[in-house]
Amino acid sequence: IITAAGYGLGSAFTIVPIQRTIEAHGYQTAFLWFGIAQGVVVCLASLMLEAPRHGQAAQSDLTTATIRGQCDAGMMAWPTDQIDRVVRPDDAQRAKLQALQSAASQAADTIKAACPADVPPTPPARLTAVGQRLGAMLQGVETMQPALADFYNSLSDDQKARFNSMGRQLFAQKNATNE
Repeated sequence: IITAAGYGLGSAFTIVPIQRTIEAHGYQTAFLWFGIAQGVVVCLASLMLEAPRHGQAAQSDLTTATIRGQCDAGMMAWPTDQIDRVVRPDDAQRAKLQALQSAASQAADTIKAACPADVPPTPPARLTAVGQRLGAMLQGVETMQPALADFYNSLSDDQKARFNSMGRQLFAQKNATNE
């Protein structure tokens, strides 16, 4: 109920100012100003969060075990064997696939290194940890992107179609498992 009230009051208090900003300065300016304002409010609200005291049950799923599970180095492992079976790459493409697997492993190690061993004790420390992890994830994407592009661009149209269908199948399997 408190969350719903917060959304309702936030909407009620911002409708007129947003409308006036759009009329006076346009949509882009309104989205920028109110987006920044919303970000500041969220950051300030996050400073009121606190870690559970020793022995106190956490109210959420933020636990050391959860953090370690999210930081599992295998989370970015590519199903290389399955790709090999479905796409049937030639020797040159297989070398590019192995380079992709190596880049994925390096990206996973980078992300894992940025994960805290325990839940940071204060809101500023948690926010810093989130920022470090997001930076590591971006670095991981930047590590993998050239290897993926190199492998993908080496595929024929038929191989690309089979590779693309694998992603849809894996996504559907994951969604079916989560439901």
